[in-house]
Amino acid sequence: MVLVSRFSASASEILAGAMQDYGRALVVGDPATHGKGSVQSVIDLGAQLGNDPPPKLGALKLTIQQFYRVNGESTQSQGVASDIVVPSLTEVVATAEKDMEHALAFDKVKSVEHDRLDRVSEALKARLRERSEKRVKASADFARLAKEVEILKARKARKTVPLSEKELKEQLAKDKEDKLDEKVKELLPDQSSSETAYKLKRNFVNAEMLKVMEDFLLEKKSATP
Repeated sequence: MVLVSRFSASASEILAGAMQDYGRALVVGDPATHGKGSVQSVIDLGAQLGNDPPPKLGALKLTIQQFYRVNGESTQSQGVASDIVVPSLTEVVATAEKDMEHALAFDKVKSVEHDRLDRVSEALKARLRERSEKRVKASADFARLAKEVEILKARKARKTVPLSEKELKEQLAKDKEDKLDEKVKELLPDQSSSETAYKLKRNFVNAEMLKVMEDFLLEKKSATP
C-alpha cells in the first residue's frame, strides 16, 4: 500500500504509478499526486565561453525530457490518481503542477507490454473503496474537515484585499478564529533537519488510512488458500 498526497512529486509519483501499473500496490491518499513528470537541466552560461575562470553570467534551466508510465500516460500535470481517496487538507494546501505558471500539459504515448500481477484487483479496490467511503461519511471529524476544506478553498480564491482598515481587521480576526493556519502549518514538510525521523502522526485522517490497510490485509488473508 502506497500513501500519496499532492506533495508527492517527481520520483515518488513515478514509483506510485509503476506499482499501480504492474498491479503490485494499492495507492491511497489525495485524489492525485503533484503531477511533475518532466526533467530539467541547468546550463551555466559563463561556462559556455571557455574562459578560465568562467564569468558569472547566470544560468538557464531547460526542460529536456518527460517521464511516461508503462501504460503510456505521463505523470505530468494529472499526476497519479489514487485507488482510494481519503479527504485531507493537503489537497487544498499544496499547489498542483497543473496550476503552476507555464506548466506542460498532460499527454500520452503508446503503451508498452508489461506484466499485470493483479495483486490488487479492481474488484478488491472497489470493496475497499466502498468501506472507506462509508466510514468517512459517518465520521463527524471528516464532516468538520469538509467545512474546513471549503473555507480554505474560499481563501485561495480571494483576489482582493479590503482597503478599509476595519474590514481588513475583521477578515484577519475571522481567519485567525478558525485556527486553520495552525493546521496547515502542521501539514507542511519539516525542513528544519534532514535527520528528523519519520513518524506517522496520530489523527483521524491517518487513522482512516490505517483502517484501509487493515481491510486490505484481512482481504488478502481471506483470499489465501
